[in-house]
Amino acid sequence: LAVTREKELGSFETLATTPIRAAEYLLGKLIPYIVFGLVSAGVAILLALGWFHVPLRGSLIDLVILTAFYLFASLGETLLLSSFMTSQGTAMRVILLIFFLPSFFMAGIILPIDSRSGVAQIASFVLPATQYVQMSRGIFLKQMGIPELFFQALYLLVLGGVPTAIAMLFFKKQVD
Repeated sequence: LAVTREKELGSFETLATTPIRAAEYLLGKLIPYIVFGLVSAGVAILLALGWFHVPLRGSLIDLVILTAFYLFASLGETLLLSSFMTSQGTAMRVILLIFFLPSFFMAGIILPIDSRSGVAQIASFVLPATQYVQMSRGIFLKQMGIPELFFQALYLLVLGGVPTAIAMLFFKKQVD
């Protein structure tokens, strides 16, 4: 939304006159949201531990690292989408329909992933939230760590890295 907001408000025109490169701009948009996401996740983890007494059997450090990977994957995908959008409202609707609602209903947060439908399994596999739900359950309840969750972690890094790289390739410092 931050990228489309700049296009919509006209501050992107000022950015086009600076010597900033695509990687610097996009990482400058990505990193603060990852940091704020980690702070929010920290509050949620503290509530889970203190208020709801959920046992944390795995490593807190592993949970924080894998949370950062999840945020990178989610934000990388949305960064790619936002680079093709010009309106903040459109970007919000697309992200809501493509990521938020499917993640809520298909990632295994509330209901298990439907094993009867191959389409549902493929759709849920593509969502970063599905991997994060599995990883956080593994860390909280099964004392798993990064070595046991290596493939999910690697998948999240690829899921964030590939769209971010594509967004950097397609990034244009010109006003349409």
